[in-house]
Amino acid sequence: ELDRVVPLSSLMSSLQRNSPPGLDISRLGAQDGNRLWLVHHLGEMLADYVRTRALLIVLDDAHWADELTALALRMLVPALSSSPVLWLLARRRVPTRSSAQDAIDWLAGEGVQRVELGPLSEEAVAELCANVLRARPDSTVLALANRCGGNPFLLEQLLTTLRDAGQLLISDGFATVVAGDLPSGFLA
Repeated sequence: ELDRVVPLSSLMSSLQRNSPPGLDISRLGAQDGNRLWLVHHLGEMLADYVRTRALLIVLDDAHWADELTALALRMLVPALSSSPVLWLLARRRVPTRSSAQDAIDWLAGEGVQRVELGPLSEEAVAELCANVLRARPDSTVLALANRCGGNPFLLEQLLTTLRDAGQLLISDGFATVVAGDLPSGFLA
């Protein structure tokens, strides 16, 4: 959410933190505060990069993107549509409208593929429990896990809080909840 105050921070931080060899975003500096220049040259850098290889650009929590990132998405996604660039934008709907929400809705209207994620299935919940706990969950763990409604973030928070609070017993490869109340850390 704090990314909204710094122009283009959502997109630039994603590209800088995970910049593949040959794509040096750090050499892209603001030209006298001209934000459109910045978006234009970012597009040129991406186009040059994908002449020799494909690129995946992932923005998680794209609903929090700043206004300039929203504008960049409106400009760069269509401009690079014939290039080997795959944009993966993850967002959730929030009650207030924003330029980022509007940009993503606009892109969806322009024919980009949308994938709506629903809650995890019971099998996926059990698998996530096993991965997080590194043990097979028993019925006590699964009973609590199923109360998370298939929300993977909430489920992971529950499991790590139970583990950190010492309310899980892992023995012989199985995980069991050993206390009935939820830890206060999870409720907070």
